[in-house]
Order: sequence, then C-alpha cells, then structure tokens
Amino acid sequence: MEYDLVALTKALKHTIKGLNQESADSWVPKFQDIYQVGMGTGISAAFLRYLTEATGVNMRELPTKVPNFAQISKDRTEQVYQKLAAKLADHTSQDYEIMGTRLSGQIMGAKGAKTWAEANASTKSNLTVEDLINVYFYGYQYGFQISFWAGLVEYDFAYKDRKLTQKEGADLAQAAAVAATNEQLQTTLESKSALAQVYYYIQNASL
Repeated sequence: MEYDLVALTKALKHTIKGLNQESADSWVPKFQDIYQVGMGTGISAAFLRYLTEATGVNMRELPTKVPNFAQISKDRTEQVYQKLAAKLADHTSQDYEIMGTRLSGQIMGAKGAKTWAEANASTKSNLTVEDLINVYFYGYQYGFQISFWAGLVEYDFAYKDRKLTQKEGADLAQAAAVAATNEQLQTTLESKSALAQVYYYIQNASL
C-alpha cells in the first residue's frame, strides 16, 4: 500500500497544532497509543530477524522454508502483542513504568519543563513531528526486544548452531533491539515511502 507523504505530513502537522493547545495529561493516552503501534511493528520485525539470524535462512526465503510461515508469524505477533498490551495496561508493572519514563521525558521536553507538575501547568508547547517519531520508535524498540527474547525462549535459546545461556540471550535481545531500532529509524528518515508509512501509523494511532 502506497501512502501519500504530502497529505500525511499536512494531517500530522494539523494534529500536532491541536495537541500543542492541550495539557500534558491529555497527551499521555495519545502518546501511549503511538508507543503501542510502534511496539506492534517491532514485535513482528523481531520474529523475522530472530529466525533469519538463528537459522541462517534469508528473510525472503522464510515463507518457502517454514511451513505456514505467514500464519505462524501473524499468530505469534498477535499473541506477543496481547501479552505486552496487558502489561502496559497494568499501572503496577515494570513495563508500564518504563513506558511512563520514556513518554514523560518526551512530553516534558516538548513542554520545556523539568518536572511533570511544570509540564502540566505549562501553557506553551513545542511538540514536533520528531517527538512523535521518537515515541513510535521507543515502542518499536520495546516490542522488538521482548519479541526477540520470546523467540529465544520459544526455541530453547538456540542461536546459530549453539545454545545460549539466559544471560547471553537477554544481552543479545537488547543489543539486537537497539541495532534494529537505529537501523529502522535511519531507513525511515532516508526513505519517503518508509516515512509516509510511519506517519500513517502515528496519525492513525487513535489520535
């Protein structure tokens, strides 16, 4: 599906203009939606990355090498997404706390505030497209890391003809998530079609 970058840029700027008139508290659910959209993309990407790196099979060959690959990938992505969405809905979870720290930092920056109280009291905002892209990729990295880890667990920590320890697996999942997020962010910023797709996801994340 082709996305219209010009139209999406205009729509997103209009959305941001409206958000800049709102309080920090009102931004939170909107930012959480964007974070979860990014999370979903990261979950799917991580499963593909894990299988290609662990087995050595080219990503384009997976559908022919792995029986029912498309359905397996779809089902697994949905399963991991539901589990993580439940964790993010639990205000006592570590996952929710991590998301909150990331989002509050981005919001306070856009509000020019050092504390949440200052951000919520502020009548000035300088929210930009870059802020929302950052939120999207915070979610992407989170989803990728947990999904990659889940792949390791699912396949008993098998990776490139060896079995990893849990510590090695955790370190690998984190490193893979950071690398993949940086790579995808760079691709997004350099490709009009990729940027348009991310804009579409952000604009339609329940905003």
